[in-house]
Amino acid sequence: MRDKYIFSIVIPTYNGEKTIGNLLNKIHLLIKNYTSEVIIIDSSSTDGTIEVVNKHKYKFTKLVLKNITKSEFNHGGTRNLGAKLASGKYICFLSQDVMPVGINMFARFSSNFQLDPRVVAVFGKQIPYESTPIEQLLDILIWQEKLDKFTNSFGLLKLDKQSPFTNYGPQNYYLWWPMSNVISCYKRSYLLQNPFQQTAYGEDLQIGKHIIEQNMIKIYDNKIRVIHLQKLDLQEYIHRLYLDLLIRDRMYLLKQPNNLDSKIRYILFKNSSMLHKVYYLSRVILSYLIKLIIVFNLRITK
Repeated sequence: MRDKYIFSIVIPTYNGEKTIGNLLNKIHLLIKNYTSEVIIIDSSSTDGTIEVVNKHKYKFTKLVLKNITKSEFNHGGTRNLGAKLASGKYICFLSQDVMPVGINMFARFSSNFQLDPRVVAVFGKQIPYESTPIEQLLDILIWQEKLDKFTNSFGLLKLDKQSPFTNYGPQNYYLWWPMSNVISCYKRSYLLQNPFQQTAYGEDLQIGKHIIEQNMIKIYDNKIRVIHLQKLDLQEYIHRLYLDLLIRDRMYLLKQPNNLDSKIRYILFKNSSMLHKVYYLSRVILSYLIKLIIVFNLRITK
């Protein structure tokens, strides 16, 4: 099948009125040098998301708005729908609440795919807002910092079993397998043959594992950056922790380090008052207690 565009940009939305307009404005600026289309898959938003998207349609050669019911949304299935609707050589996924940093995101995506014919996916770096709850902020930052230690002078880490950056084994699966569909790009030909699993959470982790075990290559590019506004309330965070630990348990990823020492160091050296540091530490410790309870429940229900 001939590719009609270079990039297809797929954005799942739900009540994204406050952020989707700014994101579409930025994409319009970044994508000018490439043929492209934008595909919005909306899960029956009840705010003004649809109206905002329609106001930006004229800026793009092609902007598709696909409406689905909220019950139809599935992290893997909805992105598979986006891939089926797409006509681009590369399919980029963005969360509705991100803002790309800089001006060369698509240039870097394009150049990374030229590094090796086996490169089928590229993912970038999230920069959480300072207002992000500390336990959520650190979950993102610590993992990325570990990957950053292996990047080259161009900010790239090539995850390739044929040329390993570190030992490929259970103690390092937490580095090899994950990626992030908050900001990612795939070869469409690969996705159509290797769709995401139908899952409520962790579709990027599962396909990341699949890519590596197929002896294909994914690239982490820490110069492709987005500011990500993610602020889960306690109930949402506990639910996300449960889903994350459940999928990691099924994939034998629970051997990953707990990173508590790294998180404590981050808080202690953070430029904030002692009162705030105590508060941050208490939130992090609470998150670990919640994780222990979830892991215990997973073990006894097996």
